[in-house]
Amino acid sequence: MTPPDDPTAPTRTDSELLVEFIDHRYEPAFAEVVRRHGGMVLAVCRSVLGNTPDAEDAAQAVFLTLAQKAGHSSVRKHLVGWLHRVAWYVAARGAKARAIRRRHEEEATRMRNEILASHEEPLRLDALHAALNRLSEKYRVPLILHHLEGRSQAETAALLGCSVDAIAVRLHRARDMLRDRLGRLDRRGAVASAAVLAGAWGSAASAEVTPAFVATTSHAASAALAGELASAAAVSGQTLALTRGAINMLYWAKTKAVATALAIVLTVGGVVGTMLHANEAVAAAPTAITGVITKLQDGQITLRRRTGEVTVAIDKATVIKVDDAVATADALKVGMSTAAFVEGDKPATEVRAYSPKAPPAPPPPPAPPKVVTGLVSQVTAASIVIQPQIGPAITVAFDGTTRVKVNDRLAAAPELAVGMSVGVFYADDKPATEIRAYSRGVLTPP
Repeated sequence: MTPPDDPTAPTRTDSELLVEFIDHRYEPAFAEVVRRHGGMVLAVCRSVLGNTPDAEDAAQAVFLTLAQKAGHSSVRKHLVGWLHRVAWYVAARGAKARAIRRRHEEEATRMRNEILASHEEPLRLDALHAALNRLSEKYRVPLILHHLEGRSQAETAALLGCSVDAIAVRLHRARDMLRDRLGRLDRRGAVASAAVLAGAWGSAASAEVTPAFVATTSHAASAALAGELASAAAVSGQTLALTRGAINMLYWAKTKAVATALAIVLTVGGVVGTMLHANEAVAAAPTAITGVITKLQDGQITLRRRTGEVTVAIDKATVIKVDDAVATADALKVGMSTAAFVEGDKPATEVRAYSPKAPPAPPPPPAPPKVVTGLVSQVTAASIVIQPQIGPAITVAFDGTTRVKVNDRLAAAPELAVGMSVGVFYADDKPATEIRAYSRGVLTPP
């Protein structure tokens, strides 16, 4: 469906583009948002993950998270700051996953810590973004727009609805605040000079997003909006995991904010005991419910526990792992052992399921031993030759484990002699387990 007006016109604001995308599922509108801010997001991810495929996966995860959160007016209103914050989180999460995956700390550190060439002490790009992320929205957004996205002060002022003079003042104060925070992050407490900071801005500026990145990301965003992200062909498993992690982070960040606000209100009212109880109710860690899946329905799973069955809701934000690998709800099956992390009546934040292990197959029953009877026609140190009443002679081996009886008493192998009647128990190609021999005469059946 195509809206009546061109949604990608330069005069359209980011908020208007996202509304067009949400209301009409019009990919070009979202693609324009990716073109405008993709360079900044990719640069943030590269500052942590280096110029690697991991950085592109992380950048794509940021926009897929946006596709699922763009319906919130607060996200659209503070889009640039929101993108920077989520990009920083996703990249940091990706770096941690990569370090675990590679099991090689030196390599992970080298890839994560790209540094700048400068006449003074170099400033790490990830430290720059970490300090930038700590600034308030008022000062952080102008720095992102002006220094990372390369907009002029006039363009920045127009986007933020301020005068150029006001933006100039904010930028000046923001740079001072940033230098101070960079010093706090530095173990030595050093403050980055203006020259070092200027060089850092140049290296941290927007990266170039390719048309292919814009196209695949906007197409995957449409799938995310329709709740079909897991089936999108252009989305890697790593991107999917990072997207789910970002959505989970935003959920808990919102929960924490609500808990903090409630605590402040109750403290002002003087109800300290009630505050502690309410804060625990809102911000408590999720409860782990364990059991075996007995039923799968749309949007929920039923677990059998010792105390009875429990139904747990799940949704698109639920992180699902099957056998420790990120998966979709379709991978859940009846009979799986499962741990679901829930809080109150909300959908589970995470579901960890494990495929049932088949019980080991019982060993096959031992084959009954063969029994041959006849007269001994030949004896050696390790075998005897038996002549049955019907058929050819049979040679049967024996060893030190073979039980030998002569005339119903335990005996040794040398007592076996030609002409004895014998009954021999043995398996194919194995020494006899028992030999029962009788002196000359009729063989007694064993």
